[in-house]
Formats: sequence, C-alpha cells, structure tokens
Amino acid sequence: MGPPPPNTAASELAPTRAPEESWRPRPGKLIGDVIVEQGFAPREAVESAAVAGREDGKQLGQVLIERGDITPEQLGQSVALRFNLEYVEILNHQLDAVAVSMVDGAVERRLEVLPIGFAEGGQLRVAMANPSNVLAIDDLAMMTGRS
Repeated sequence: MGPPPPNTAASELAPTRAPEESWRPRPGKLIGDVIVEQGFAPREAVESAAVAGREDGKQLGQVLIERGDITPEQLGQSVALRFNLEYVEILNHQLDAVAVSMVDGAVERRLEVLPIGFAEGGQLRVAMANPSNVLAIDDLAMMTGRS
C-alpha cells in the first residue's frame, strides 16, 4: 500500500470510530495544515520545511522551529489541536504531587512524559512530547493502573 493520494485528508483514509471507543488520541488533520490554519506559518514555509525535513530526516515541526518560522509553543499548541487535546504551559501549571510520584523520573525521560494531575474520572493526566505515542500511553497505564 503506497502513500495516500495528494490532497487526501488522513481522516478520510482511516476508519471512523465513535469517540467513546478509545481514550487514545487519534490524528485528524496533518500537523502542517493545523500550523497554517492557526496562522503560525504560511503554507509555502510549511511545504518547504516538509521537503527539507524529508531530505534531512527531521520532523516538520523541528525544521520550522530551526528556521524560525514557528515557536516551540506554537508547535505544542498545533499538536494539541491536531489531537483535540488540552495545551498546558507546564511552567505555569500546578503539578499534582501524587500524580508526579506515580512515575519514576527515568521512565518519564524515556517516555517523554510528565504526570501533571488526574481527570475527573481518575485517569492520569500527562504532558507528552508525542501524544500519538500509544506505546508510552500503554506503558503508563500498565505502570500506574490508570488510563
């Protein structure tokens, strides 16, 4: 199976499921589209960065930040929007000490996660470098006993 046809949204290719079926985030739009729609960078800059990223083996966001087209905060906001997640400024967020203590620091670094609190249903809330990393999400669930 080759790449999707040009101008085909990822959501058109993926099977649709009801949101209640899983607590895992699902990608919707491509990150470059979100960046452009939010007005963080022009389409031409995103397309140029995508080409450069493929050539250099770097992710689109990394190239855009290195070029000064977007800030790390704008990339974080775009990723959160893409996955329909809350964007949290960690430096301005009160961390829950119990949540933080549930995961060892070495594990946090390896999985690139930081427990920040609990949701109303008792689920562990975490800040993640890559919210599409389902292996990290599964590891955390197994370690903590919480989704």
